[in-house]
Amino acid sequence: MKKFIWILIITISIFFFFWSCKKDSSESKPSLTEAQKQSITSSYDQIAAVSNTLLMGDISLKDLNKQINTFKNLPEVENVWIQDSALFVKFKNAGVIEWYLANNFIIPPYGKKKALASISNRKPVGNTKACLINQQFNDENRQYCRDIISDLQSSFQTAGYEVNVVNGSDANLNFFENSLNQYGAIFYISHGMYDGTRTWICSGQEPPDPKNKLDELFKDLYLWWVDGKISMASCKETRNGEKVPVSFYTFSDKFVSDTYDSKSFPNSLIYLVACQSFKGTNQLAAAFNNKGAGVTIGWDETNCLGQGTGKLLFDLLLSGASVESAFQTLPEASKLDYCSVSTGARLTYFPSEGKDICLVDTTDLDIVISYPMAGGSCTERVLNLSGYVTGAKKILSGVVEINSIPTTLTFSGNYFEQPVVINNGANKIKVICFGEMNNGKTGYGVKEINVVGDIPILDLFTELRWNTDYSDVDFHLLPPGSGLSELWTYKDCFYYNKGTTWGGYLDVDDVDGYGPEHITIPQSKLNGKYRLFVHYYDEQGAGTTSAFVSVSVKNGLFHNFGPYSLVNSGGDSSGDLYEVCTIEYPLGTITPVNKYYNLGKKKSSFMPPKKEQKNAFYLLNSPSRK
Repeated sequence: MKKFIWILIITISIFFFFWSCKKDSSESKPSLTEAQKQSITSSYDQIAAVSNTLLMGDISLKDLNKQINTFKNLPEVENVWIQDSALFVKFKNAGVIEWYLANNFIIPPYGKKKALASISNRKPVGNTKACLINQQFNDENRQYCRDIISDLQSSFQTAGYEVNVVNGSDANLNFFENSLNQYGAIFYISHGMYDGTRTWICSGQEPPDPKNKLDELFKDLYLWWVDGKISMASCKETRNGEKVPVSFYTFSDKFVSDTYDSKSFPNSLIYLVACQSFKGTNQLAAAFNNKGAGVTIGWDETNCLGQGTGKLLFDLLLSGASVESAFQTLPEASKLDYCSVSTGARLTYFPSEGKDICLVDTTDLDIVISYPMAGGSCTERVLNLSGYVTGAKKILSGVVEINSIPTTLTFSGNYFEQPVVINNGANKIKVICFGEMNNGKTGYGVKEINVVGDIPILDLFTELRWNTDYSDVDFHLLPPGSGLSELWTYKDCFYYNKGTTWGGYLDVDDVDGYGPEHITIPQSKLNGKYRLFVHYYDEQGAGTTSAFVSVSVKNGLFHNFGPYSLVNSGGDSSGDLYEVCTIEYPLGTITPVNKYYNLGKKKSSFMPPKKEQKNAFYLLNSPSRK
């Protein structure tokens, strides 16, 4: 009997202890009166009225910065600040709200389809379940994101994975709280922003009442909001053909840390497209790692290549690469993105031990470069790069990288052949190929060679690439003293006047997609400003394309321009035209111009002959280049 009484006393004591703790914990949380809620809502509405004009492009961040003191003086506002491309507002006894000026994505001119370095220790993810998340699914301006998810779904299924695609509003807080941790591989397209302390990642969940956006934050989500686990961010999207500000709930590293236990993720590989997911002290990546993830991959700054680089990264991972070998194989231009920040956004992973994580078994193919010879010396500036792969039934896609500038590889069957341009002195040529193996799986190979260019140093080297197949984009260079009216004339260096009297040379007119094309000046004959242009000659069914330009003077550092969005094609003297830059001699100064001209239907007085559909360098069957 005494034993029973003691057990009863202990049980009651434990109950009251935990009840007391729970009560104390609940009472320690701040609460909002109806008056405070109304005051916060009123302040939010006033800030939103101004901040939404930023999202729509009507005012700049500089203009918005002038409003900060006014915002700080509003009732129930604790603090207001701008960090990089976002406005943050902290409310008293509540959480944070953001307005984010999101960058557009860039579709790179390489890696459109499916490419090994040595692999030592390999650690597979914990299961063969993959989750592909597209938070931006409802943005009609981001079809590219949908295409990437669709391609990756097929690739994962081919590799034997069970795939779950989570789009838009299905990527809600409930999903992240209860379902994210069941996957070995996660590819997550979303927006992200850094507030100076932590990164916030957008979910696809929108407030249920667009007219009273704070209601759910005041009620069911309040404790998470005030704890810094979630917030709400607004950014611009295209809905029903119109650009509008859209609000989403976001989550932080604290949400991850407080939601999952230490073994929630099965040694998962997680890729975050979101901007600034690794800015600061990697809190978000560390939070996932502390909950069992094997490696988290993301960007330390605002990026525009996150989607395209992620696609190529997973093509490598699903072809047998480990994280480390995939990073080694990726083109340099895909790992450092200069679209927004002068120092660049860098692709990185955490922790360092995650380098050995892999998704599938390794499947090798070998690349043989027939020409040029490794270590050889070349006296011609334009080389016909050629070779083949062994160990695969056929090439599926490829990338060629010349001195750190990548473009899409031209191939047919097991063979590739493509004109490339080298510089004077040392040149590095890197070829990446993805191939269909005899067992039906995808493998990849990478081959690097060095060649010496025994050629004179050019006064000017320019390169044009673009990111769609079949389409025809043209390069133009005008000598000093020329105006727009002299495009498509004997003064212009372009496809009909490849060798000019004043020293400009176009090496090849690529009419069927991707490029590259080069205009060079071996030795400048005229002093003054040369003007460089790109023009959309013929879409040939490809639709909108984006052009990329690189310029170097006397073997100096490359100046990179673009992407230039080309929508309207129209043959000679019509359609979309961009002036890229000027190059002034004898100083060799490169000055960005980035000016757009819509030439409409206007025609010049001089009309060169109509182009042939295919040029002399179109050596292989075009369907393989899709």
